[in-house]
Amino acid sequence: TEVCGFTSPTKDPFQVWQKRLGMKGEMIEAPSGFPLALLAKDPITITSVEAVHKQIFYHGCLSAQVKTPIGDLLVLGVHLNPFDPESRLSETRHISREAHADKNVILLGDFNSFSPSDEVHESLWKLPPRILARHIRDTDHPKVFDSRALAILEYAGFTDLFRTRNPKDPGWTIPTDIGSPFHTTHMRLDYMFATEPMAKRVSKIEVLRTAETKTASDHFPLVCDFGTSAS
Repeated sequence: TEVCGFTSPTKDPFQVWQKRLGMKGEMIEAPSGFPLALLAKDPITITSVEAVHKQIFYHGCLSAQVKTPIGDLLVLGVHLNPFDPESRLSETRHISREAHADKNVILLGDFNSFSPSDEVHESLWKLPPRILARHIRDTDHPKVFDSRALAILEYAGFTDLFRTRNPKDPGWTIPTDIGSPFHTTHMRLDYMFATEPMAKRVSKIEVLRTAETKTASDHFPLVCDFGTSAS
């Protein structure tokens, strides 16, 4: 996940929060100033973390090898380009290489993208054109939102976990109470994807909307249960 504000020249808030949460984590820096991190709690352990596709991602892509009671996982955490549909498409084309049907892979993060499975909320049209321009397919079709970035992931073999388990729930992850000038309407921008071996393990996935999460971030978090049995 993105951990903007968790670095400092005088102290390390990320280390402080690891202790408070009783978790261990790894963080990668991003040229954009929006670092990415992964946290885990026993019996889950992170064995390695690296920043990948550095020349492709506007923000970043974190790749982690993780040991869990259900087996070894590859976890990919991403924050896609917020400004340009073509750049997001390029970013997900690179991620799609990891959609190995026989491997345990989880892909999650802020995709800044629309899903081909979602309907566009009417409040989107209240946004100024300079913001809508980040998401439309082209100016000849100004009411067609670009969903190619996520369509590529699904074509490659990743499953949209929330939509599979919640076909009728819009699953909006913004806006929250703290919001931002760009997050003033209902959108699902945050996703969890997985390859088939992990997707079939999911018993529940939801957008966590509580009094705490309304003010914790400008995005609501996703919570997913993959179970604990190795079978």
